[in-house]
Amino acid sequence: VPIDEKHPLRAQSQYDATKVAADQLAYSYYASFQTPVVIVRPFNTYGPRQSMRAVIPTIIAQALAGDRLKLGSLTPVRDFLSVKDTARGFLAAATAGEAVLGEVLNLGTGTGVTVGEVVDRGYIVPPISAGSTGVMRMMRKGACGVFTTRSVQTVVPALTYDATRI
Repeated sequence: VPIDEKHPLRAQSQYDATKVAADQLAYSYYASFQTPVVIVRPFNTYGPRQSMRAVIPTIIAQALAGDRLKLGSLTPVRDFLSVKDTARGFLAAATAGEAVLGEVLNLGTGTGVTVGEVVDRGYIVPPISAGSTGVMRMMRKGACGVFTTRSVQTVVPALTYDATRI
């Protein structure tokens, strides 16, 4: 964090490679046939029914079991995004209109949190709610959390969350 849309795509697993390939295939249809495509890349989504291989369910399961936490490195920084907010972001991108066609949009909160902070503070970014103070934004061509292109900023509404619930 921050990672912009121009960050090199370097697959480190077969799963990663399929995501890169899907982005490229979708873009090729936009470039060749003007198929309306927006590539949305959500940052670390968490929520119900998430695989137990992910860090947040692992921490929660071990804590509920009363076990001593067994984790790898506590220093990696992630931008955690609730599955509800990820869905809202996809809907906003899908309805944003022509300003975002053919573009890559990163989706995140703009707040980096280490795995250690998740453990120490129980820090998990809550789902976005109306009338709050923090801001979750989609972005392009900049650090996650800020639109840098005015035309996109005006068509995709900013969603907010209550920072006091963290």
